[in-house]
Amino acid sequence: MRWKKVSWWSFWFVMVGLLMLAACSQRQPQVVEVTRVVTETVVETVEVEGQVQEIEVTRVVVETVTIAPEIDAPAEGQQIQPGDSPFSRGSEGDAVPLPTPASGPKVVGGLSPLAAAGSEGEGVRAGTAVDIPLVASSRLAAGQVDDNQQWAEYLAYLQTYTAENVIRLDVSERHIIQVVDALGQPMPGIPLHITVNGETVTSLRTHSDGSALFFPRIYGPQTGTYAVTAVNGAQTVTMSLAVGGAGQNRRLAFTGEREWGTAVPLDILFLIDATGSMHDEIRQLKDNMIAIALQINALPARPAVRFGFVTYRDRGDDFLVNTFPLTAELEPFLAALATIEARGGGDYPEDLHAGLASALHDADWRQENGVSLIFLIADAPPHLDYPDQEDYAAHLRQAANQGIKIYPLASSGLDAQGEYIFRQLAQVTNGRFLFLTATSDDVTAEPAFAVTNYSVADLNDLIVWIVTEELAALNH
Repeated sequence: MRWKKVSWWSFWFVMVGLLMLAACSQRQPQVVEVTRVVTETVVETVEVEGQVQEIEVTRVVVETVTIAPEIDAPAEGQQIQPGDSPFSRGSEGDAVPLPTPASGPKVVGGLSPLAAAGSEGEGVRAGTAVDIPLVASSRLAAGQVDDNQQWAEYLAYLQTYTAENVIRLDVSERHIIQVVDALGQPMPGIPLHITVNGETVTSLRTHSDGSALFFPRIYGPQTGTYAVTAVNGAQTVTMSLAVGGAGQNRRLAFTGEREWGTAVPLDILFLIDATGSMHDEIRQLKDNMIAIALQINALPARPAVRFGFVTYRDRGDDFLVNTFPLTAELEPFLAALATIEARGGGDYPEDLHAGLASALHDADWRQENGVSLIFLIADAPPHLDYPDQEDYAAHLRQAANQGIKIYPLASSGLDAQGEYIFRQLAQVTNGRFLFLTATSDDVTAEPAFAVTNYSVADLNDLIVWIVTEELAALNH
């Protein structure tokens, strides 16, 4: 057998792992294990029907090495306050301001919609992200928009979109319900059952900051007073909710204190458009996702993290949906992630509905006291002309029912229809709309989307900060 080519990008992730695990040390040497994924292409000589032929074979090898880092790092659980820059670099976590895009002032992250809406909550305090360098060819930057925080701007955006190629959902009446314990601490994963005149309207589940968003008008016209019931073990609390108007900020309080496990359950699933139009970006995105997974796996908060992914294409392609289940084993996840290829497609829309259905229903989500996130990475809207499946409006309601936040990441080429739909998925599920930009240092490039206030950072920094922000509300 003769070696032809070896892909050395994985070497950089070994160095990334060394830096990251060193940064998470407790100011003393410790022996740690670092996982690396090596992809290699070799040429093998085989005999087929008496003829000697050479064929290329690509292999993925997972290796583990042991090291003893001796680098000072931030103390475990170190935090920055809301209003500080969410992206920090250096071992002491000094905040570095994000560049201000030319199209508008940057949005400072750190507050949940609950705090932004003026409720009694104090908001989410973001943790400090460890800086992970990527090779220049894989570096990506992304912007983020929180439409629930910029509520008036989002409602105005909905009014300006006049095309009929989307599913209209009336979200103008928004109720923010927060569930807390006797000490005022947020209670995540609490099921909320909402009825009117004894009839079920919907069920929701609270997020990491104890909040859930209820949009009564997306469930059809109703009359009467709504009842909201929260259940925690043997205790049930109920409140009345008057609908009609702009919405309210309400709080439900249990009499006992919340109970914690030994580690916060954190489930992260990447939902990836794997059609041919994603070919140019799929390698870079894979490199970023691998770096993100390595970073999150070593966060000082030490969550009980599981990763998984779903790739989807379109009807008529060699597959419609491929699912890699949520797992706590990092090595097989990274190895499977490295094998994703972009093929197929043909027309512009893809079968995102099939991908969403698999992500929501085929994954074994943990829902109590934890964090459930979907990062949708795509460059095309869903087919709206397939009549024999649930549409994205049904899926976003199901995600809210399960307490799963959707963070769509728009790749290059997504059009105005795609932006509208992606922002709907994020807004109703309490996520954020993310979009690829040039670089985080480029403050002059205009985004291809109808956004005015947004922040920009390296993609891996942005996603890791989103995760640390979610976990910060659950620190105990």
